[in-house]
Amino acid sequence: MADEQNASPPRVGDDEPARSMSRSPEPANGGAPAGGDGNGDGNGAPAAAAGDGDGAAPAAAADGMQTEEQKAAGDERRAKRDEQRRRQAELRAVSPSKMSVDGELRTLFVAAVQAAVDRQLLPTNVSWLNDFIRSRVEGGSFDCAKRTGGLFSSLCRFFESEGLIALERRKESVVIV
Repeated sequence: MADEQNASPPRVGDDEPARSMSRSPEPANGGAPAGGDGNGDGNGAPAAAAGDGDGAAPAAAADGMQTEEQKAAGDERRAKRDEQRRRQAELRAVSPSKMSVDGELRTLFVAAVQAAVDRQLLPTNVSWLNDFIRSRVEGGSFDCAKRTGGLFSSLCRFFESEGLIALERRKESVVIV
């Protein structure tokens, strides 16, 4: 018996008629997703066994529902992120004229700029200066916000206002020229 659609010869050992290659073939399990039983859990278990035993859906169901623990964890992450953004906004709001720069920090910053000039690195990203200062501070734990009350970019603007450096914005970076 030949298939009328594509006139291919009959297949040996197959009770179904041959299908045309122009259509995508149906899955061998009658249209159920891979994994077998049609409930989408992929392990072939009946739908009632996937829940808590009384036929209810699992806690993190496929309909997008969250458990109370997942919701609480998400709320906690959002709260931490909001607090961090609030602190960053406060640090950005510090004007360079209100920053407290001690003599040691001034010496470190001047040494960093002098090292960049000596190594012919200019123009360079301000992060290079920050890294240089961190490498010179005891323990390598230079935190500009704790030391000056503002961000490192504010410290750079402070020294720009004093005429020590010139800053230029290039794409997403601030460089010393």
